[in-house]
Amino acid sequence: WPSALPPLEEWVALAVANKPRPILPDAPPDVVAMVDASAYGWGFIAMDLTTGKTLFHTERWSDAFIARNGIEKLRRSTFTEPQALLRAKRILAAAFGDHRRSFRVASDSVTAVAAHRKGYSSVSYDINFICLIDRSDPEIKKHQWEYLHVAGTKNILADKLSRGDTLSFPSASTS
Repeated sequence: WPSALPPLEEWVALAVANKPRPILPDAPPDVVAMVDASAYGWGFIAMDLTTGKTLFHTERWSDAFIARNGIEKLRRSTFTEPQALLRAKRILAAAFGDHRRSFRVASDSVTAVAAHRKGYSSVSYDINFICLIDRSDPEIKKHQWEYLHVAGTKNILADKLSRGDTLSFPSASTS
């Protein structure tokens, strides 16, 4: 291995001569959201971190959507989760998108997160079609999107919204 020593010494000399630069953490996103889907419907909870504005959304799959796709498809998260992400992104872009914004969107579907990150999926034609719509939507394209996977056990509020549950919060006491 003596032949590897001179290049290594040269690399070390270059590294030592390099001025240190601070590494800055990524800026937090403007808006964070958690999305979920079920055979019943889909929902999300979002917060604009710059203003504190919070948005909840829950929606049952329409009868036409169910008739077109069939209940068996709606029982598969690989079908419903990408649908929910696309629909949530459209609403988020409209609700918070008065100018270019950064969004961090979380889902408990690894398949949906991976497909939206890459812009396509090797798993399903349905997901590819959703990603194609996503990539061509001008309102979605003007923003910066980051996707995260979260465990289903941590996606409780969005999970409740996707099943049509209403969220209740304790009222403030005035004593």
